[in-house]
Amino acid sequence: MLSPQALTHCPHCLGSLHDCQGPTEWLDVSAEVPIVTRGTRQIKLTGMEFAVFEAMLRAKGRTMSTDAIFNVVYSDRLDPPANAEIIKIYIWKLRRKVDKLAIRIPLTGYGVGYRIELLPC
Repeated sequence: MLSPQALTHCPHCLGSLHDCQGPTEWLDVSAEVPIVTRGTRQIKLTGMEFAVFEAMLRAKGRTMSTDAIFNVVYSDRLDPPANAEIIKIYIWKLRRKVDKLAIRIPLTGYGVGYRIELLPC
């Protein structure tokens, strides 16, 4: 059963809670500590990197524009940045980190947006 502190996603179904490829294929995202684990590999994210990653993960493979990610991440913040360009910086940082977990964040086309792709371990 999924605990309220974690998001667990099947790499093939992005969101379905079933045993598709076994536990080493699952992506575990801790909501208490910004750590992402896949199999035995683990990375630590900053708070904002985690917020961007979580927003895209909750989109379950759908493409999200920079503005859409910005609106999700900064919806409850009192003093958001002036524009959504900051999201591109967090995407750049995330790409460098999540590559270690066989996760890809491709640009789906200039000006279109981003999505998360989980590659086989």
